Parts: sequence; structure tokens; C-alpha cells
Amino acid sequence: MEDSNKLTQPAETTHSKGLPNQSELRELLRSLTLQEQEELLSHLQAMPLTFSQWYQTQKPKHYSYPRHVEYLCEIVDKTIKGEYQNVAISLPPGHGKSQTITTRLPIYWGMRNPQDAIVFTGYSQDFADRNLSRPARELAKELNILDESSNAMSEWRLTNGARLVARGVGSAPTGINPISLLVCDDPIKDRMQAESETERNNIWDWWTGSVVQRFFPRTKAFVIATRWHHDDLIGRLKAQGDDSWTFINLPAIAEEGDPLGRAEGEALWPEVKPLNFLEAVRRQMGEYNFQALFQGNPSLRDGAIFKVDKASFIDERELPPMVERVRKWDVAASSGKGDYTAGVLVGKDANGRYYVLDVQRFQEGTDARNQRMLATARQDGVSVRVVVPEDPGSAGKDQALAYLRLLSGYNAKAVRETGSKETRADGIASQFNGGNVSLIRANWNTAFIEELRQFPTGKHDDQVDALAGAFNELVSSNNVWNW
Repeated sequence: MEDSNKLTQPAETTHSKGLPNQSELRELLRSLTLQEQEELLSHLQAMPLTFSQWYQTQKPKHYSYPRHVEYLCEIVDKTIKGEYQNVAISLPPGHGKSQTITTRLPIYWGMRNPQDAIVFTGYSQDFADRNLSRPARELAKELNILDESSNAMSEWRLTNGARLVARGVGSAPTGINPISLLVCDDPIKDRMQAESETERNNIWDWWTGSVVQRFFPRTKAFVIATRWHHDDLIGRLKAQGDDSWTFINLPAIAEEGDPLGRAEGEALWPEVKPLNFLEAVRRQMGEYNFQALFQGNPSLRDGAIFKVDKASFIDERELPPMVERVRKWDVAASSGKGDYTAGVLVGKDANGRYYVLDVQRFQEGTDARNQRMLATARQDGVSVRVVVPEDPGSAGKDQALAYLRLLSGYNAKAVRETGSKETRADGIASQFNGGNVSLIRANWNTAFIEELRQFPTGKHDDQVDALAGAFNELVSSNNVWNW
């Protein structure tokens, strides 16, 4: 997780006039005796400062107060006042969500609720300790309200007795009942974990079995996250239809009905991450990832990863020289029905443009399939690298060895694929949607394009899987793309 909330020129707001900032407050505390500090703390607790106002008194001078951070503070204030019970907020990475809520809200809450237990949670115990608890603990120390006897990063107290506890996903907050404030920040680590149904089920089981049982009527819960998958924690909370939850999404690029009132296409933090930067990120990471992580929309609106209207065609006689070619096989063993065997040949020219040169797709039994794979290798020649699948387990290794024996004399290798089909296809989809892929005009074009159009919800995905494998082998061999 990486959060940034820094600008060269800090923004001045009317909210902060007359309020000391964090540095000024720290200097003031150092000049006071312990008794005077306690009196000041009691005075501050009695002051009717909203979270928005308090946030500005202690944020570093070089931090700005952009509109989306101001909005987050307003959401916190409304939750504290009782307008919201529980709030799930999705934001793109690097937009200050953790600095604003995870680091500061627990301190603000604990200062005003000495008897309360406040819990931080994140995708692992180490992450919760280092990235969630430690920054808040350092802030408490700077404000001179950290209990000196508090040494553990996973559990510590303020001088007024408020208890702050860090727990990773899967670890129950035992001994804490009720939880007064829960801040769950990024319960999913990465794409691989997000794509695993088992991992998503584990997170949900932990949430329903170890967390919510410790909620009381006055509990306030915040789930703040970068979205990874439509079935992630926020997605499952939405699916429950629980009226106690309010869901807010702040996409990096504004869409219709934006919560901040932005015009469509406007960047969330234009001073730091302007639109041209975001569009470059979109091209680099691919639409599937960008829609999830930066737009908070893990289910693509049109249900397609490949934008088939971006398809470019070229006659074989116009084809420039290829510097590399790879054919990837997605193998099945069915004669006349069921899954297809597909072998997609992808090339790259000297300018870094990619070409789908040939697609072999058929339904054959094992012997006929193997003969066609061998005939295709002969047709391609020894300069083409051939990739065959290696399934998990000893049987998969034996089958991969059989393919390599079949293709003896050709530049063949077996690759064990990891991650979901969507994840593996995202790299070539990014190139395809960016207009950097051409298809040789041939009779296989129609079925190929239709499978791209329907992916990942279509009946078949053999051609897409082979296409993705060929592309990933091309780019990984040059250390350009690491999947």
C-alpha cells in the first residue's frame, strides 16, 4: 500500500484559519509541563472540533487539503454524528485514504473516548502492524499522548486509557468485545489473492466469524480499500443488502453521478495525478486492472476485456519481418465435441508491434491432436518457440514431457500457468485495446474475434488462453513484462 498526500504548495482553506498545525501543536506541547499537557488535552477533548477541523490542526505543513480528502473527513464527521453506521469507501491507490482515515481517525476517536477499544485490520498481521498501527502510534507519540508502557506494535494505549489493537485478516481480535471503532484497510493484498475464490472465502469467513460478532449498536466500522475483484469484501458486503452499510466510490477519473460533483473525465487529484498520467497508467496496466483498482469498478460494464472494435487487420503480403514468434497451445482431448485445442502464433516486429499470425483450432482425440500439433510445428519451422501447458501434479508433468517428446527437434518448452485466465489475458488485452495488435486476414478471424468479444463469460476461452500465453512468453523473454 502506498499513500501520498503531498504537494509542493500546500492548499490554504478557510477551515484551518486560527488552528495550529501539527508542527505548531508539537512545539506547544513540548513547552508545557506534564500537568499543563494533561489540562490542554482535557480542554481539547471538550472542544467541539469536528474531525475535519482536527485533521487540519495536526497534518504536516506540506500536506494539502484536496477536495477528496475534505470529502473523506466529512464522511467521518457524518458517521460520528450518527448519519452513517458503517461505511465502505473505495479509492484508487496513492490518494491518501490511509493517511486520512486509518492513521488519524483512531487517534481522534481515542482522545475523545478513553474507555474504547479501536481495531486496525489489514491483509496480514505484519501489514497491520507496520502500515496501519505504526503510523498512528507515531502520531500519538508526536502528540505526547502515547502511554509510555505501550511497547508492542500490535496493541498499545493512549495516556487516557483508550486501547488500540492491530490484527491481520484471519486473526481474531480476541479479548476485545465490543469493538467501538473498526478500521479495515486493504483486506486483500494483490491480484493473485483477489482472483482466488478460496482466499476470498477465507476473508469472508474471518469477517463474519471473528469480527462482526464483536460489534455492538454503537460500533462504527470503516472498510477502506482499493478494489480488486467484484467478489471482494466490499462486494460481499454490498451483496448482503445490509442497510447499516453506506458504500462510497471515488474513481480516479470521474464518471456520471460523481460523489464530488466532478465533470465526467475529471481526475480525482489533478494536482498530483493529472488525467494524462492516469491515462498512461491505464495503458500500462490494462483495462481489467485499471477499472478495478483505479475506478473501483471490478466488474467491467460491458462484460468484455477485449475491445473488438480496436481490431486491426493486415494482409500477409504487407507483413513486416518478425523478430520473434511464439506459438502457445491450449490443449484438450475431445473429438467433435467439448473443449477445443487451440494453438495461436504471435509475432513481434522490430518496432514492438504484435501480430496474430495464425490460429489452429480443432476438436480431436489424443492421437489426431498430437499429429496436428506436430504438423503445425513443421509448418512453423524451428525458429518459432512452442509453449505447451504443464498442469499441476505428477500427471501434469508426465503429460508435459510427452508433448516435449512429441516436439523433439523444435524449440519447445512447458509452462505451468498461474493466476486466473483474466489476469493472464490482461497484458495482451492492453496491447489489443491500445491498437498495438494486428491480425493476419484469414478464415479463422471471425471465430477468434467472437471469442475475444465474449471473454471471460463466453462458452469457450481456448483461443484467448493460447493468445495470452504466446504474448506473455514473448514479453517475459525480454524482461518487458513479468506475470
